[in-house]
Amino acid sequence: MNFEKLTRKSAEAINFARDEAMRRSNASVEAAHIIFALFCDKEGLAAELCRAAGADTAKIKDGIDKLLGALPRISGSGYSADKLFLSPEGERLLLEADAQREKMKDEYLSSEHILLASFNIKNTKIEGVYREAGLAENKLKEALKKIRGNTRVTNE
Repeated sequence: MNFEKLTRKSAEAINFARDEAMRRSNASVEAAHIIFALFCDKEGLAAELCRAAGADTAKIKDGIDKLLGALPRISGSGYSADKLFLSPEGERLLLEADAQREKMKDEYLSSEHILLASFNIKNTKIEGVYREAGLAENKLKEALKKIRGNTRVTNE
């Protein structure tokens, strides 16, 4: 994946996810950290899309927050920010998001690509949070089509 192809907002979300993993003393940046970051941006496209799809965004954010709270924590002198890494699942999420970007013929990877990709990484806990909040992939795609139309992501 080419990190030069991230929009400013998606780069901010990934940085936020890293900071959140550090704040929580997690060993790695998980897919849930990245998704959580999307929903912490109240004015972001991810929350707007989910609201348009009829989902309860506060429920999604709270549910993902609970998943993050259940992750193992690392403590002691061996923990440092420079040892934090992207987990295999976090990497799968970003690679799948990049595949979504290509499929949609966009030049840059945006929040909607990450959100759509989160349905394809087969994380049953994240899927459960979505279900509880009333978010379905088909409704999300409909909302994206309605909001975005035929426009493409061609700049940062």
